[in-house]
Amino acid sequence: MISILPLTRTAESAASTEEARTAASTGIQVMADNAVVESRIENLVIAKGYADCVAFVNDNGVNVIVAKTENGLADTDVAKIRDIVLSEAQVTADLIKIIETE
Repeated sequence: MISILPLTRTAESAASTEEARTAASTGIQVMADNAVVESRIENLVIAKGYADCVAFVNDNGVNVIVAKTENGLADTDVAKIRDIVLSEAQVTADLIKIIETE
């Protein structure tokens, strides 16, 4: 996981170039936006009746980790979760990975 601290230091440092401060500020905003999307995905998946969910959004797509259901995730479960991700994140279906965990 990328730490926000170095970005914050760069964004706030008078010794940083304007370009570096702008890039750091952009990075901070992207991380904040991703955190909001992750939270919405997690809350919506849980609201659909799944016991627990953790979502990770990054440049490579979205990973959604869902607590194992009694009978395992069926195709319909995967479709529901994928639809949530597609509605909340700016990714295509091929960039979504859904993982079932104990």
